[in-house]
Formats: sequence, C-alpha cells, structure tokens
Amino acid sequence: MNKNLNLIIAAVFMMGFLMFWETFVMSRYGSRPTKTVASRTAPSTLEPATPPPVMSRPSLSETRTPAIEKETLTILEADKTKVSILSRGARVASWQIHEKNHWTELVVPEKHRQFSPLETFREVNFSAEKISENHAVFIGLLPNGLSLKKEIQLLATPPFHSISLIFSNPTQNSQSLQMFIPLGNGVDKHDVNLAYDEKNQSAVQAETRALGLAARIKSWKPGFVFSRNIDLIDNDTFQWVGLDNHHFLSALIPVEGLITGLKVVADRIHPPLVAVPINIELGAGETRQLRFHYYSGPKSYDDLKKFGKGLDQAVDFGFFGVIAKILLKSLNFFRALTGNYGWAIILLTFCIQLLVFPLTRKNLQHSAKMRELQPHIKKLQEQYKSDPKRLQVETFNFYKKNGMKFMGMEGCFPMLLQIPVFFAFYSTLNVAYELRGAPWIFWIKDLGVYDPYFVLPIIMGAGMFLQQKMTAVVADPAQAKVMMFMPIMFTIMFHKLPAGLVLYWCVNSLTTISLQLLLGVHKSPSPETTA
Repeated sequence: MNKNLNLIIAAVFMMGFLMFWETFVMSRYGSRPTKTVASRTAPSTLEPATPPPVMSRPSLSETRTPAIEKETLTILEADKTKVSILSRGARVASWQIHEKNHWTELVVPEKHRQFSPLETFREVNFSAEKISENHAVFIGLLPNGLSLKKEIQLLATPPFHSISLIFSNPTQNSQSLQMFIPLGNGVDKHDVNLAYDEKNQSAVQAETRALGLAARIKSWKPGFVFSRNIDLIDNDTFQWVGLDNHHFLSALIPVEGLITGLKVVADRIHPPLVAVPINIELGAGETRQLRFHYYSGPKSYDDLKKFGKGLDQAVDFGFFGVIAKILLKSLNFFRALTGNYGWAIILLTFCIQLLVFPLTRKNLQHSAKMRELQPHIKKLQEQYKSDPKRLQVETFNFYKKNGMKFMGMEGCFPMLLQIPVFFAFYSTLNVAYELRGAPWIFWIKDLGVYDPYFVLPIIMGAGMFLQQKMTAVVADPAQAKVMMFMPIMFTIMFHKLPAGLVLYWCVNSLTTISLQLLLGVHKSPSPETTA
C-alpha cells in the first residue's frame, strides 16, 4: 500500500479518535468518580431545600425572595476588579476584571445560573456595611437563630481576595449548622463592551468545568453521550475547589486546613455548579470563623504557577501536556523577541522543522525511493493479481532486496512522530490564556479562534495538495482519487480550528515543500533497482 495514503489514513484516524475522545469521553470525565455516594442528608437535585428552624440537613440556598426589606447593592472596587454584591444571601451578582484593554464579566448571566457565587441563605436580607472601596461586611440572622457575618475584601496584591465567614450563636443552646457555599454556575468570559451573544454563551458553557485539587486534579462536566447529568458529593479532601473554562478560573482556597468534600451538579442546560459543604456545631455564645482565599481571574499558566496553591494544575494541556508546556514556554520566548504571537508561531515552527530535519529528510528520500520502486510493484500486482498470498511474499522480498525493511511503511514513522507536536499545539492554543485575543496580521485578530474568512485553511489545503502532487506515488486509480480528496477533507476539518494551529500547519507544510525543492526529491530518480 502506498506510503502517503497510509500516512494520511493513520493521521485521519488518530485525529478523529482523539477529537472523539475529547468531545464524547473526556467531556464527561470529571473524574468519572470512584463514585462517592452522597450522604442521606445531602440534597439530591438542583432544587434548593427550604431550611427548617434548626438546620438538620444541608441546603445550597433558599430561592424564595420574601417581600420584606428592599434589597440593596454594594459595589467594591480594587485594581482591575469590580464586584457587585446583592444583599439577599450576600451573593455576587457581577465580578468583572480588566484584561487585555477591556472589562470582562466572569459571572454567568442570571437567566443561565441557578445560584450566584458565594450566596448564603437567599431568604436572609443581609445588612451591608461598606468599610472601604474594596472591603464590605454583611450581617444576617439565620432562621435557627445563629448570626452570620460575611466579609469580602478585594486585594490587588497578592492576587487572592479574602472571604471570611463568622458564625455566632447568641442563644442559650447549642446549635448545629449544615449548609453549602456555592461558587456559582460556571465561569463566563463576556466582554462587557459587546452585545451578549447566546451562541457564544453555549460555546463557553461547553468548555466549563467544576474542578478541585485533591491528590490530583479532578474535574466534572456533562458529556454529550455519557454523564449528561451529574449530581454527586465527593468526600475527598481538596486543597481548593473551583470552576473554570479554557481561559478563566474561580477558586476557593481555605486559609487553614483542607476542604472536606464538595458537591457537583451539572446538566446540558446549566453550567456546572460546585459548592463547598459547611458543617458547624456551636455551643451557647460560641463564635467560629472560616477564612478563605478567593481567586477569580485569568488562567495564565506562568502566573498561576507563581501564585502557588497548585492552581497551575487547572490549566489542562491534555494528553501531551509535557510537550505543550515546552511549546508554550517557547512561544512566550519568541513572542518576547517579535512582539507578536503569530510570528512566534512561525519561528517556533521553523525551529521544530530544524529539530526534525533528519526525520523529514529520511521521509522525503523514502518517498523518492517509493516512486522509483512503484513501476516494479505495479508489475508484481499485475503478475500475481490472482494469487494474493504470492503477491504479498513477492512484494515483501522485493522491498527487502531494495532496502525497504517494513514493506515500504518506514517512511510513515518519521511523520507519525510529529503528531504529538500537532496535538500539543492544539491543546496549547486552546487553553493558553496568553494567546487569548492575540492578533497576528490583517484579518487575523485572534489566533485562539478560527480564521473568519477561512484564508489560512484554504492556503493549508493548497499546500497539502501541492506537497501530495510532488511526493505521492499511487498505482491504484481508486487510491489516487482518495488522495486527491484528502486536502479537501483536511481543509474542512481545519476550517473551525484555532487560526494559530492552522498557521502552524501551513508553515509546516510550506517548509516541507521548500525542503523537497531544495533536496530535489520531488524529481523522479533514476538509479537502478534490484528486481
């Protein structure tokens, strides 16, 4: 079988399988948990339960809004952060950060969320006291007589904000409290200067996860086929829990100790919800404080690594993560030299080509050798067309006599070794915050999204066609038709992939064509072969 056809078929199947895995299998992962069984007192659905006078079972919140006491709005501001907090449940209605020359909203729109970040007891209308521009205190009396004081303080540096919950028992009896603090439904990334786009909301929701760092990172999101609905309590211990999408993360980190367990609820309608359980026993007159760091911002890998707490593990580079991290560091290096990630991708592609040049040269020489042998292979096929077993033996012997050790397939392996680089590039461009909104030239305003005019995919397809014409060796007309169709197929497959990835593939293809011209292997060689 022709080497180029084998290569293309192998690449298509590998790409198809990995994309299927990402879309239909990994999208449901979370940790397809060693399924932790929820305790009897845990809520089993998204519907919040109304708490009894003494909180005998956990509830995420209360959705009823009493018709007493007008709700108030408190706005906090710090460097590059604006937060709006509503008094009922002391819940976050808006969390905006300034990034890349515009303000971005991280709280999912109200119609798409069931719970707001950090809300506690929405039936309670907390009194609000603004201490300073970036610091507020909310005080409320809970149904069972306990008092809750919630402090929210925004900090510019270090990057973590401060969340404090102070529970007091002013009664003469011991009291128990079981509740959840939700981090909300998902994380948004909407440019507040642009009109809201429901299609974009669906795309953001598709990449949103609930996650937490235990011994390893665990994540959950509904799948297209499996785990379409998730409702569980994981009783593991977590260093932090949060919500994220490809570019932003909201995480709750305990100042002391660990988070014991979390609740995850997700379906195909709402973004995933994650909530932290709170279980407290307070004696008469006793007060207890829970303190948390809160991060809500970009998933810049280098920054998260500097922040510590293992937050960098929220950046999912995929199966080829080791390669992807090297690629990201290299891209950042070349971007520092050129001032542009598009040129950085081009320079990095050239460097990769230099590294794999021995393999590329071997592959091109192999293609030339295959063209030389093809007329003889065709004769063997005609001679033994009625005896497939004999044809196989004669073909093997012929390849062996002419130095082709693996039935002409060894030329595939150098190219297959580059496939991990391709998928690592794909993961990097998908999740690297650094490339979010990064322009190149002219119409390419964002290398992290697809080319709006599909110019790069067309150039890529044309380059593949030219490269194929220069190196392909096809004896079977049916195979020739399939190979002619491959550039079209790949163009269709790539037309909605990130422009940066297509740019990499274009430069890779054009560089290979240049090497073919330079080495002269596109010409039909004429050395003698051993029949």
